[in-house]
Amino acid sequence: MTTTTSFPRRAWLAGLAATVLAGGCAMMAPRVETYTPPPLGSTWTSTRVNTGSYGTGTAQVVTRRGERAWQGKPAITFEAQDGTIVANPADANWYAIVAPNGQPVFSWDPPVGPVFPMEVGKTWVARTRITNHMANVTVPVEATWKVEAYEDVTVPAGTFRTFRVTYVDNMGNSEVYWMSPELHMLFVKAVMTRTAAHRLGPGTREQQLVSQSIRK
Repeated sequence: MTTTTSFPRRAWLAGLAATVLAGGCAMMAPRVETYTPPPLGSTWTSTRVNTGSYGTGTAQVVTRRGERAWQGKPAITFEAQDGTIVANPADANWYAIVAPNGQPVFSWDPPVGPVFPMEVGKTWVARTRITNHMANVTVPVEATWKVEAYEDVTVPAGTFRTFRVTYVDNMGNSEVYWMSPELHMLFVKAVMTRTAAHRLGPGTREQQLVSQSIRK
């Protein structure tokens, strides 16, 4: 038996197929099972724009991936001219921020950061204690993280597929990070906001990736 299909019906079927395929693509956001650090010696440059309690002005920040020990354990480092982030190699959770002179500025116990596997819709609550070593003060912090979307973001370094991850804590911080699986979960873009509830007052910091040299 031969069946003919009218043009309107063919168009409708084509539209239905496009819808199904589009839905399928939307469902194909990746699930990143584990964290892999950028190779040792990789570098990247970001612009940083500050307002309010973060200060004022624009700067370029060059970061290099290094390594060191932290409290007797191996750690990875993200080294910039104004300080170094010391992190857990297994998940990039932050142990501390260290000043250029080697003295700790802030530390977290337990460390803070992403929870793997990472996928859209994942939400978690993190509780930690942050120590301000310069003031010799330790305070409890509770934060809610959520992986809201997997989307394209365009920055000076190009266009990247990223997880958009939000962070809100009881200290008055509200932050959004765009993390690229292609670049070992680096922050391609970040917008950090201190609300009026923050002890330092309101302010913003926005960072965007300008260039990168991630070693193979």
